[in-house]
Amino acid sequence: MLKRRSWGFYSMFAALAITAYWPIVSLATVFIGRDILNLNPDKYVSYSIILPLIIIYGLWGMWYLYKNGDDLVN
Repeated sequence: MLKRRSWGFYSMFAALAITAYWPIVSLATVFIGRDILNLNPDKYVSYSIILPLIIIYGLWGMWYLYKNGDDLVN
C-alpha cells in the first residue's frame, strides 16, 4: 500500500476481509451454536461488545478501499 502497488491494495483488502470474517464466525459460534456446543452466552458478553466493533472496522476499511482504490493504486 505504501508503494502504491496493486498487490498491496489487494493484500490490504484481503486482510480487512479476514478482520471482518472471523469475528462473525466467533459470534455465530457463541450465539447460534450454543445448543450444539452447550455454551452459556452470558459468559461472552464482552464478545458482543468488542467483536461488532472489529467487524465494523473491517467493513469500513473494505468500503474505503473500494471507493478510493483508483486513487490509491497507480
